Amino acid sequence: MKTQLLVSLAAAACLVGCSTTHLQDEDERAVFNRTQDVGNKLAAELSHKNPKAVVVVTSFQTANDLNQTDGFGRIAAEQVAGCLAKRGFHVVEVRMRMAGDPPARNSKTPKEFALSRDAKKITQEAKADYVVTGVYAHGKFNSIIALKAIDTNGVVQASYNYTVPATVSFDWDRSTLLKAEPAR
Repeated sequence: MKTQLLVSLAAAACLVGCSTTHLQDEDERAVFNRTQDVGNKLAAELSHKNPKAVVVVTSFQTANDLNQTDGFGRIAAEQVAGCLAKRGFHVVEVRMRMAGDPPARNSKTPKEFALSRDAKKITQEAKADYVVTGVYAHGKFNSIIALKAIDTNGVVQASYNYTVPATVSFDWDRSTLLKAEPAR
């Protein structure tokens, strides 16, 4: 009985720990929590329409250039995809560009990401029921995100507009961090 209680408590602690974010920065935590909240709302809304749907989530694009994304656009899309998968949707992993579109020469965008505004083409090729896409713009203090779930006919079935602090950069990588460190 005592062992069973300890196992139950350990399992509960793991579940709580696994679902909690441990971000030290308040703005990073706000971005994570807000995107998680919107992803869960989208999943709940789509589950009322088609709980067994196949969904493709594209990287979110910057409003200033719909052929570009950045770390924020990629991580926000991945986070929303995770919310959909947890809700039981079959989330298809795709990474594509429009045929024949090489990355821009000055692009900071990795070569491999899902970036397309052609929802009908994506749903047909992936045999998906919905494509979830987003567009965002970074302002001085906030980033504004417009998130949509589009069906095979190109009809928006769910959408959410939300804001997050614009003070967070998700474009750090090892070389960027080294450049940002002060010279010694």
